[in-house]
Amino acid sequence: MDINVVITRTAVFTIVYAVLLGVPLAGALAWEPQLQRLLGNHWWVWLWVVGAGLTTAAHYLNLYLQQKAEARLLREQRRYQANLMQASRGMTEIRELKRLMELIVHVITRMVGLTHAAIFLEDLEEKVFVLSAFRYGEHKGSREKVGLDDALIRLLKEEEEPIVLDELKAQVGDRGDNQPWDDRLLAVSKMEALNASVVVPSFIQERLIGFLVLGEKRKGQVFTTEDLTVFSTLANQAGVAIENARFYEGEKARQAALFHAATLASLGTMASSMGHQVNNRFNVVALVSASERLKLHALLSNGTHDEAKLREALKECEEQFRSLEEEALNGGQIVASLRKLARPSGDTRKPLALRDAVQAGVDVVQHKVHFQDFDFVVDIPEDLPQIIGDVSLLGECFLNFIDNAYDAIKLKEELLEEGKLPKTGPKPFRGKIEIKARLKDAQTIRLEVSDNGTGVRPEQLLKMFIPFYTTKATAEKGTGLGLYVIKQIIESHDGTIAAKSTYGEGMAFAVGLPAAQAARAGASNTA
Repeated sequence: MDINVVITRTAVFTIVYAVLLGVPLAGALAWEPQLQRLLGNHWWVWLWVVGAGLTTAAHYLNLYLQQKAEARLLREQRRYQANLMQASRGMTEIRELKRLMELIVHVITRMVGLTHAAIFLEDLEEKVFVLSAFRYGEHKGSREKVGLDDALIRLLKEEEEPIVLDELKAQVGDRGDNQPWDDRLLAVSKMEALNASVVVPSFIQERLIGFLVLGEKRKGQVFTTEDLTVFSTLANQAGVAIENARFYEGEKARQAALFHAATLASLGTMASSMGHQVNNRFNVVALVSASERLKLHALLSNGTHDEAKLREALKECEEQFRSLEEEALNGGQIVASLRKLARPSGDTRKPLALRDAVQAGVDVVQHKVHFQDFDFVVDIPEDLPQIIGDVSLLGECFLNFIDNAYDAIKLKEELLEEGKLPKTGPKPFRGKIEIKARLKDAQTIRLEVSDNGTGVRPEQLLKMFIPFYTTKATAEKGTGLGLYVIKQIIESHDGTIAAKSTYGEGMAFAVGLPAAQAARAGASNTA
């Protein structure tokens, strides 16, 4: 307990009881003859009754004044304790582990006024607790790691509460010769090596996942029992937040791998068509090169000096080389569009136009989808605000949207031809895929991707975003990951997605994405 609190409580107790009991007693003794004449020989009974009442009043008055004095004396301490409790409740909203730990040490050093603070987290692979974040002070060399079997760790697991260096030293100093205090002596040495005034463990259930190292208070104040209680709550709440952040980062890595696998699966279905187009360009290059080589060989072997024939041959070569250049460029575009979506995403998000993300998907899907077979409409205003996103991930969304819509259109053509779907008009059916975007409000862009293909039945619509669920006939046509991946990508961009459909009439997806300005504001608020 803070010595100032002890002195304050003692002073309040002394004053209250001296005034309420001491003064009346002294007065009674001084005025004893007068009281005896007024109240009779048993006047002391009345004195006892009044004294009992004053004693009860003194008790409650003492408690009240002590609380008031302590509240005034510990006003700053109570303030930072309340702030720490409030901060602990918001920790679970932070998903980035490194930023979470830096925030913890920053908040606790600033609010409490510590010389320094550090966090050590469990590393099961190395079987140590590793220094993961610190503010002020220095932590170098051997102090950056603490073994899982260290005496300090054993003591933390045994006590399951904060350890104060001064109290630990006092315990060691009061030990008897027959008591096994070796662990406490070693723990004192480790705390001194860590420059720790207090060590606060962080538990998840019964597992110690880390601990806080706290330096001294800058104003020289001691750590109170209330401080230690708040620190324990903060550390355990931080433990939950750290586990959440670790899970989120692991899940993020797994989702990235899943996104990439689904992209490769989509590209795999296009391999035949893309290979055919690339092969056609190689055939053109080979044929033109062989033809021109034979012509030049024949011209040179004849030994001709006819300038007109030479000019005509060179002119023809120039035209053919131009066609070779075009074929090479077209082949390069195929490879570039393939690489753009095939590479694993590093989640490099930056401001981009929504039209560019659409085009990234179109550049790849055009090698499978025959755009001349249907009407394709992109209605995205030029003045539409940018979004914050990863062009590869969003491009994959539009690749899947267009690919699925194209398959639905081709299926509808087959069903209409077989008479399994009723014709809706006198004109022959022609497919249509439309992508349009509008600014819903100052912060949200609404995107709609629609087609007039077969659509899906109500019971199928409920399962659209479930992984591995597909309405396509074979695994070659669909893995059931496309729409699930789209949903995950959209939500990872802080967006929303919903689907609606009428069987036989078509499908529509409504996507909401935050505008760049709103996305930045959301990121700064999270920080």
